[in-house]
Amino acid sequence: MSRAGLVLIALLSPLAAVAGPWVRPAGGVWLQAGPSLFEGTEQVSGGGFEGRALELYGEVGVGADVELIASGRFVDHRLTMAGQTRRATGWGDVEVMAEWALVNGSSALALRGGARVSPYSTPSVSERAAGAPTTGPGGLDLLVGAGWGRGFAAGWAAVELLHRARLGCVCNALDVRVEGGWFVTPWLGLAATGRWQPAYGRDGPQPADAPAPIPTAGGVGGKLFVKAWAGLGLLASYDWMPAALDDGPGQRVALTVTWERER
Repeated sequence: MSRAGLVLIALLSPLAAVAGPWVRPAGGVWLQAGPSLFEGTEQVSGGGFEGRALELYGEVGVGADVELIASGRFVDHRLTMAGQTRRATGWGDVEVMAEWALVNGSSALALRGGARVSPYSTPSVSERAAGAPTTGPGGLDLLVGAGWGRGFAAGWAAVELLHRARLGCVCNALDVRVEGGWFVTPWLGLAATGRWQPAYGRDGPQPADAPAPIPTAGGVGGKLFVKAWAGLGLLASYDWMPAALDDGPGQRVALTVTWERER
């Protein structure tokens, strides 16, 4: 990898959507952890929905322009109806992917593939009828996609495509993400983000034991990153989602602590 590529990864990776198309060198590490909160802005199933989560994310460069990416969430979903709140908690959206960079310099082009599993505890039919929320759709998704990015003097732009195929049901989706950002100072960065995930195939006949189909979802948002010291930093994000999974329109905020080792 060129020196220019290493510098761009060091500058841009904190704000890259998901992993971004820039792959870390062997020994490079990026970790982040922190809480997020989703507030539904419309009633869902006759009640108000709130989703809390502890979000974990990491990238590790393994060499040969390849990195491994892993993420997971511990969720606490709450549905309030007629003054009574019902909760569902558990792990969800555990995702593992590998990314391979075809180009990894001021411009970047990468391919990725992996899987996402949703090990949720879903309420029974009677519990759902009483208003208990689910922690998620369940199921296993196979993931394959690509990303392209271009770095500038103090900014970047990136586009990512990720196809999702859910096993056990006839449903697929194409997750499209775009991002543009810049570093206002060497320690302060800003980014604007957008996402659109059209689903298809979900309206056809499904097996009796099929997991919930992949939803159409999307939104726009922004990020703010502050570098601290010893590789530590703080990443804040906000997203407005007109269609957010099965939770209805809403807003999401997150605040995570980050740590980076370049190589």
